[in-house]
Amino acid sequence: MNKLCTDRYYFSVEGETEKWYLRWLENTINSQVNRIQNVKFNISEPGISPIKYVKNISLFTKIDLYHLCDYEGSTHQDTDRFEQIIEAMKMAERQKTVNYELCYSNLTFELWLILHKIKLNTMFDSKGSYLSHFNRAFATKYNSLKEMKKEKNFKKILDRLTFNDVIFAVENSCQIRESNKQNKRASKIGRHEYFKDNTDLTVHCVVGKIIERCGLA
Repeated sequence: MNKLCTDRYYFSVEGETEKWYLRWLENTINSQVNRIQNVKFNISEPGISPIKYVKNISLFTKIDLYHLCDYEGSTHQDTDRFEQIIEAMKMAERQKTVNYELCYSNLTFELWLILHKIKLNTMFDSKGSYLSHFNRAFATKYNSLKEMKKEKNFKKILDRLTFNDVIFAVENSCQIRESNKQNKRASKIGRHEYFKDNTDLTVHCVVGKIIERCGLA
């Protein structure tokens, strides 16, 4: 039996949940018997800026990096923070020969998780509004997103996911993106396109790419 090659992917993340999810995804992809290659994820510690992350990576060729973050609302504070993230990605690209891609969720990463189980394309006023949909999707009874994000609880959620759920999430996300392109006005900072009105996300872009490269799409 031929040994499978390994493709490396580089992620900077804002929170622990994103890191735990990516590690679960890595293990899940590598457990698929029909994959044509393995994956290895290099994941930053939560909260490290794109600039600092790039400084700590030894590069021998141009690579793609992905930053997972949230677009948390349309207040001046929220938009300033989001624009600062993209500016940091651009500065990181100037420091080293890398291509930094934006993998964002509007309003929150919980949207991406919910889409593994159910379709959801509803506009919300706050991140807490996702809780009831999360509980419905995973048949849980968490009283807050903070409770759900505790390591023990979150890893129980991951145990309920399957690879087919990932495929379902990518399909649901693609439908949301296509609908937004037809019905909403996009905002852009450089080459990075996003929508100020939720629901929107681009996490599925990199996940779908990885799945396809592994011959699992």
